[in-house]
Amino acid sequence: VGLGAGASTEVRLPRLRAALRWLFHALPKNSDGRLARSTVRYALHRHFVHHHGMYLKGLDPEGDVGNTSFPAKVLEDRVPSHVVHKFEERLDGGFDLEELSLMAATLEHLVQLDAVERLRVLYRLTNRSTEEDISSDDVTMLMERFLVLQITGSDATMTSQQLEHQWRNILPDLPSWPQLQAWLRTVQDSILNAEKNGESDVHGGGINFEAVQKVLEAVVERFGGQQDSDCQDMRGRLQALETGEPGRVQLSNFYQSKSGQFIEKKEYLMALGAIEEKRGSAGELDGTYVIIPNYLQSVTNCLPSTSMYMVCCLNKCEEVLRYLEIQIGSPTATPEEIVKILESFPSATVEAPRNLPDSLLQRLRGIALTHEAGHVPLHGRLFSQWLHLAYPHECPMPAKIGTARPITAEDWLLETNTSSMHTEQEISELLLRAEHKDQTDGEQSKQGGGPGVPVENVVTKQAVASVRWDLNEDMVFPEANPSAPKKFRSFLRALAMIGASIGLVVVLAQHLTSATGTGKGPSQKSKPPARDKTE
Repeated sequence: VGLGAGASTEVRLPRLRAALRWLFHALPKNSDGRLARSTVRYALHRHFVHHHGMYLKGLDPEGDVGNTSFPAKVLEDRVPSHVVHKFEERLDGGFDLEELSLMAATLEHLVQLDAVERLRVLYRLTNRSTEEDISSDDVTMLMERFLVLQITGSDATMTSQQLEHQWRNILPDLPSWPQLQAWLRTVQDSILNAEKNGESDVHGGGINFEAVQKVLEAVVERFGGQQDSDCQDMRGRLQALETGEPGRVQLSNFYQSKSGQFIEKKEYLMALGAIEEKRGSAGELDGTYVIIPNYLQSVTNCLPSTSMYMVCCLNKCEEVLRYLEIQIGSPTATPEEIVKILESFPSATVEAPRNLPDSLLQRLRGIALTHEAGHVPLHGRLFSQWLHLAYPHECPMPAKIGTARPITAEDWLLETNTSSMHTEQEISELLLRAEHKDQTDGEQSKQGGGPGVPVENVVTKQAVASVRWDLNEDMVFPEANPSAPKKFRSFLRALAMIGASIGLVVVLAQHLTSATGTGKGPSQKSKPPARDKTE
């Protein structure tokens, strides 16, 4: 792996340059025309979520947008500290498109190195040798057991008996397991057929370790998109529970789903930024709602996967924002430009063309008045709020900095000494109390909501007015960096970045090879799938 690290990164670069070019041009930059660290973190997070459904730890979207711990946080515990320090020095002064692409390629390669380590563990646990060819059925067996590790977050310390127990008792209980099996076989066949035609790693019916690695790489890269079907099923069930407020479900209705899926406690949902409390004119609580896109994209619906990343629901708002960025090609736009583009852009729940209500247009113009030249910044909190109003089922309602965080159920238990999930008995008691509340609290006439309804029935003047509008703005700002030289020649910076990338992956490969050889790796507790929330 180490010897091929540089070549692997170079192979990824053309694809990543093309994928990131439009985003680079649309993002705010520092005075040298480069992306500041927080902006790079933001860009890489969006890239990995959109293309792989991965939330890399250290690229978390919540928190302080000015945090400068990147890239150290995402690399910690994976490479020696002196390598991280050299990487930090190379990256001072901002990132151009080439460096952004190189960083993305490096992170993709680290993800694959992590997967290869797990593959070696699976060979050992199933009594296979990486020096010997295996059959196609063996490849299928290994890929299915790899999914056990992805779904449960189990690590290299497990025994063969534990692996087989999880394979027999967890995967068959997943509603989507037959579809996952068929998908795995399709991916496997497509990669092995290509290898056979190339006569590179498949010989005489036997499949060597290098070919199995290529199958695994495809599985890792595509798994996020495949598992998102479960997320869309959840989205449909939640939309069916709406009662007048688009993109929101009353908390009592959330618990009444009877699917065993929606059982998170209110306090945990609030910490995730998925709860909205509506209050009357005197400040009294007038209703508690779960915000559908915030809930779907929170870590409660992520699979633990590895110590490096989680596999989560795809962000459907990304499709809207990407289209807008590609059309505009800059960090800001006038309200008229935005309206013209988005009135013709449909989503899964919004039909187009459509006419946005005047109240929504006034909100957009209000944002423009608070910024220079009457333009709307596309990467600020106010515009994210506006997108939530325009696409209430796809775009999350942004939380103010410091009010929400991606805390897992396991970390919640450690911090609060309480479970993040309700038991069946607790759900029954909550619903019983809800029945005795004022009927106006839970029996509003059903309108809007539901999949596939026209935008005129969802984004109404009343719907816009009902959502609390917060005037606090947070931006993806380029940080000042006075200690760094103001300008570098681009080709010298690119060479430095390539050297840092190659040195990083080589050292990491040596580190992982050493860990694999001793049967040790990054430790992580085995835990049940995040989407299997029953206790």
